[in-house]
Amino acid sequence: MDLDSKVNHQMAREMRHRIDELESAISLMRTMRDEMEELYSELFGVSWPKMK
Repeated sequence: MDLDSKVNHQMAREMRHRIDELESAISLMRTMRDEMEELYSELFGVSWPKMK
């Protein structure tokens, strides 16, 4: 494998890793949003106002 291929392979691995981290963060944020909506409903007896 030549140097360019090694560099490209390494960059691709790093990008995949960063994408995985972003997907995990987005998933966590969605979970937190869902929990906030549920808590809001329990506290105030009305559903969370939907964003448009």
